[in-house]
Amino acid sequence: MRTGALALALPAGALLAIVCTPAAPAHRGRSPVAARARHHARSLPSALGVREHEYRIGLSRLSVSAGTVIVELDNEGQDAHDLRVAPVGSEQPVLSFAELRSGGRATQTVTLRRGTYRLWCSLPGHEAAGMRALLRVN
Repeated sequence: MRTGALALALPAGALLAIVCTPAAPAHRGRSPVAARARHHARSLPSALGVREHEYRIGLSRLSVSAGTVIVELDNEGQDAHDLRVAPVGSEQPVLSFAELRSGGRATQTVTLRRGTYRLWCSLPGHEAAGMRALLRVN
C-alpha cells in the first residue's frame, strides 16, 4: 500500500502534514473498514441525558442500544427530584438515583436489555404530576 504526504506552509513557519492512503477495497460487497466501524459502534456504551423539571422529564434520545448505558441526570428544576428506571410492567428499578437538589447532577452506568423502560421521579406526587418518560432499548 502506498501512502503519500502533502505539506502546506502555515503562518510563522509551521508545517502541517496530511497523510493520504487509498481507500480499502470492497470485500464481498462490504467494506472491512465499515464493518469494523459498525462493530466498534456496537461495543461503545450508549449515553442518555435525563433532565428533570417541575413536573416533567426530558430525554436526550428516545432509544438507546442494549448493553452498557451511561445515564447523566440533571435536575434543572427548582425542587428536589430523584429518578427510577424499570422495565415496563415491573416496579423493581434496575437503576436508582438518589434525590438531587436543584442544579444537581449525577452519572451512573447500567446494563440494559432490549425492551421498553419507564423512568419516573418517585417523590410523592411527582410521577402523577407528569414526571415520567419511556425509553426504548434496541
